[in-house]
Amino acid sequence: MKRNRMSAVIVGIVCTLVISGFIGKASILMAADKDTNKACHIVRLLSNAGIEPEVLRIKKGDCVVWLNQSQGWDFRIVFKEGKRCQDMTKSPTGFKMNWKSCYVSDNLDYGRTSSLLFDQPGTFRYQIEVMTPTPGVEISKAGFAKFGEIRVE
Repeated sequence: MKRNRMSAVIVGIVCTLVISGFIGKASILMAADKDTNKACHIVRLLSNAGIEPEVLRIKKGDCVVWLNQSQGWDFRIVFKEGKRCQDMTKSPTGFKMNWKSCYVSDNLDYGRTSSLLFDQPGTFRYQIEVMTPTPGVEISKAGFAKFGEIRVE
């Protein structure tokens, strides 16, 4: 019985250390294929605090994951650069094509993500629209839109 309890304590400590290591390095996650040296970068959506980071510099072939870390607020990510945006990105997850812009994400409630892979150099500007938690009702108050930028080298 003591051996099982000691094993459970050791497993708990190891899990805590591993999770702490990931939290400390949450802004970048290396891809599984070490030969390609590609990375996925996290952009955190933080209610009235905005976007972190607002300007993200990445390498060609890297992906960006937007993560809603704000309880009580939903967000939508909007790229408005049309065909240029479509031609220079791929693998949209949680995004839909918009006929008058480029990509528009699903509403992201707490903990949800959307992602894009940027496979061409350039600067990509996007807007974060803050939504009410009630489906279908947008906040139209001035100043609630946040702006971000991805710079691909």
